[in-house]
Amino acid sequence: MIVISKSSMLLLKGLLEKRLFSSNSPRSGGLVNDIGYLVKDNEKYKVTNVYFDKESGDVIHILNISEHNIKEGGSVCGVVDWDRRYRIIRRLYTAAHILAAIMYRDYGALITGGNIYPDYAYDDYSPERFDPEIFKEAIGKLMKLLRKVLKTKYIG
Repeated sequence: MIVISKSSMLLLKGLLEKRLFSSNSPRSGGLVNDIGYLVKDNEKYKVTNVYFDKESGDVIHILNISEHNIKEGGSVCGVVDWDRRYRIIRRLYTAAHILAAIMYRDYGALITGGNIYPDYAYDDYSPERFDPEIFKEAIGKLMKLLRKVLKTKYIG
C-alpha cells in the first residue's frame, strides 16, 4: 500500500519485502533509523525517515517526494547512507554497549533508556545510588579499554 501524507512526502507502507534501512525494527533499542535512497528505473528517491508502525506492524519508509514510479510488486534498489550508518555503529553503538557492560559489571546498573544518533548518544542507567563519580569512573574504564584494544587517543 502506498499512502501520501499531508506534508507531500511519500509513505511506503509495508511495500518493501526486505528491510534494508535499519537492520531490524527502525528505532529499536534507541538506535536511529537509516536513511539513503530507493532507485527505480534510474529515478532516485531520498529516504528521509524509516519507522515501525506498531499498530499495523509495517515498516514505513518516508521519501522526500510526492510523485513516484514505485509500484507494489515491482522492484527497487535500496542504497543506505553508509557513511552515516558506519559513523553510528563504529563510534557510538559499540561504545554504548561496552559502557553498558561496565556499568552492569562494576555498578549493577542496567540501561533504562537511551538513544543513538549520528553525532551523539546517551543512555540512562539505574545505579543503586546516583553519584557522578560512578559515571566518571565508568567512562575512564571505557577509555582505558578502547585505548588498549584500538590504540586510540581520547580527546576530551
